[in-house]
Amino acid sequence: MRTPVIVGLVVATCSAAHGAYQHVEYDAGTGALGSPFTRFDASHFANVIPTSPYFGLGYSPSDQNNGSDPYFSGTTDSSKYTFWYLDTLTLDAAAGVELSARLKVGASNIDGDRAGVAMALTDSGNQYTELYIGTDRIFLNGNGRTHTAGDEFLLNTQAEFHDYVVRIQGASVTVLVDGLTVLSGATFDANLNNAPTLANWAVLGDITQSAAGSYYLESVAVTVVPEPVGVAMCGMALPFLLRRSRRS
Repeated sequence: MRTPVIVGLVVATCSAAHGAYQHVEYDAGTGALGSPFTRFDASHFANVIPTSPYFGLGYSPSDQNNGSDPYFSGTTDSSKYTFWYLDTLTLDAAAGVELSARLKVGASNIDGDRAGVAMALTDSGNQYTELYIGTDRIFLNGNGRTHTAGDEFLLNTQAEFHDYVVRIQGASVTVLVDGLTVLSGATFDANLNNAPTLANWAVLGDITQSAAGSYYLESVAVTVVPEPVGVAMCGMALPFLLRRSRRS
């Protein structure tokens, strides 16, 4: 097992009989958000290459505050993308994958099936899920990148920080807020739904061209979880390497 610390990040791996535990976490109290997380914005190579399908669609908020505690995303543009992604892990849905973030929304308008702040996962088989976070509700989109009232959970996302978890296990999706399960659904094919993603991507930010938003971030983590026996062999304390107790 190895647990190197890289500019405010913990990167942990652990081999086990039933899979490989992988965990990458950023904590705003220990440095600026950066590698291995990457931000898609106006300076990203895919935004400046004319042959890219995302040419000209990246936006760099002028009011971003990277290095502050909490990190502040800045206010995005409703017609462009600004998001952080991690693409260095193999997101094996059969083993189980989690994207977690402790954040507070600054602003996030809802436009139909989109909102200005989102969390999204695309597994190694290109199966996709997306959770949108508005100011008074969160919602989980299904196939077609749409949702119904039953896919919503009412929540004041601006008053305080909340712990959000998007978990995929096989084709099942579970959303937890502050440790409680609030939504569930299923993954769907990213290619057939025009999702702005690639296989093995974990994403946080503005992934729309119809809404804008901002958020304050204390931590974000991506975890590939092996079967329970494998977790036990790796040591139960490993997922809590960088956990800290904070008051909002």
